[in-house]
Amino acid sequence: MNILAREELRSLMDVQKGPCASVYISFPPSGEPSRQARIKLKNAIRELEILLEKSGMEKKDEISFIEPLQGLLMDIPFWKSLNMALAIFLSMDDIRFFWLPAGVKDLVIFSERFHIKPLIQFFSGEEQYYLLALSQKKVRVFTGSRYSLDPTGINDLPGGLKGALKYEERERTLQRTHGSPGGKGGLSPIHGAGYELNKDDILKYFKIVDKALLNILEGKKGPLLIAAVDQEISLYKKITSYPRIVEEGISGNPDNLSAHELHRRSMEIMGPYFREKEEKAISEYHEMVGSGRTSEDLKKLIPMAAEGRIQSFFVARDYRQWGNYDSSVDQIEIHNEKMKGDGDLLDLAAYYTILNGGTVYVIDPERVPGGGLASGIFRY
Repeated sequence: MNILAREELRSLMDVQKGPCASVYISFPPSGEPSRQARIKLKNAIRELEILLEKSGMEKKDEISFIEPLQGLLMDIPFWKSLNMALAIFLSMDDIRFFWLPAGVKDLVIFSERFHIKPLIQFFSGEEQYYLLALSQKKVRVFTGSRYSLDPTGINDLPGGLKGALKYEERERTLQRTHGSPGGKGGLSPIHGAGYELNKDDILKYFKIVDKALLNILEGKKGPLLIAAVDQEISLYKKITSYPRIVEEGISGNPDNLSAHELHRRSMEIMGPYFREKEEKAISEYHEMVGSGRTSEDLKKLIPMAAEGRIQSFFVARDYRQWGNYDSSVDQIEIHNEKMKGDGDLLDLAAYYTILNGGTVYVIDPERVPGGGLASGIFRY
C-alpha cells in the first residue's frame, strides 16, 4: 500500500511553482469498483478541464497537462491496485499518486501548489507506530497507522532463534561432546522451536533482534508495540534500548496472525493511545487560552507557522478558506470565494506547520478548539 512517509509529504509540499492539480477520489466498496473508479476519474478530469479553462491556460497546454490523467484511465494494471480512495498530484513535470486506505471527500483543486490537508491523516507522522511480531521461529516488523499495517521489507532481521544462534551447528556440537543440548547455566529452561532452551539463550536471541531493530528504526520516534507470548514480551522489554515501548502488548504467538489481524488487534491498543494524545493537545490549548500562546486568527496563525513557531495546529476536516499570503510583505488576503491565484489558507498553515516540525490535527469542525476552522498553540 502506497502510504505517505513524512519525506514524501514534504516533497509534495516543496512543489510551489504551479500549475498544480490535486485530485482526491473515493471509491464505492461494492458493485464494479474498477469501472466505477474510472468513471469517477473521468468526472474529475472534466472538472479539472473547467478549472484550467477558467485559469486562462492555452488549449494546447491544457491538453498536455491533462494527458497523464488520460493515460491512467487506460492503464489496466493501475486499477488492479484499487483501494478505498486515490490521491493524484499533477504538475507540468510530474504525476504522483497514492492509494489511500480510507475514504476522503471527492475534490479537485487547481492552484500554485499541491493541496495536502486531506492527506495529513494518512501520512506516517505523529500517528505512526511500529509493531514487532516476535517468536522463536521468526521475526517481523511492521509500520502502522490507524488505517494500515505494512511490513518494513527490510531483510536485516534474524530468521528466528534457530538462525540467530546457529542452533543446528550448536546442537551437533553438544551432541558430540555432551550427548544432548541445553540444560546448562543453572537457568530454568524455556521450551520452543523444537529445542530445550534456557533463559540465557532467549536473551541472547532478543539482543540480536534488538540490535537489528534499532538499525531499522534509527532516528524514528514512533511507539513500538510487541506481539509475542507474555513471558517473551516481558523479557524483551528488559533488554531493548528502544526508548518508546508501549506498555501493553499483543499476547500470544503471532506467527499465525495475518497483517490484517495484527492490525485489528494493535489498534485495540493504539487507537486509544492516539486519541488520548489528540485530546491532550486540545486540553493543552484550553489551558493556555489567555497566555498569549494560542490563537484562532488565521492572519496570525499563517505567519507564525511560516516562522516555525506553531507547536500544534488544529484544522477542520473537509473545509477550505480561500485567499493568498505574500510572505515577502507578510500580507494575507481572505476571500469568501476562490479568486484567481488563491489557495486554501488552512492547507497553507498546515503545510508550514509540518515543514517546521509541528503537529497538525485534522479533526471534525466541532472539535477545533476556539470554535473556528483553525487554531494553534505557539511554541513561545
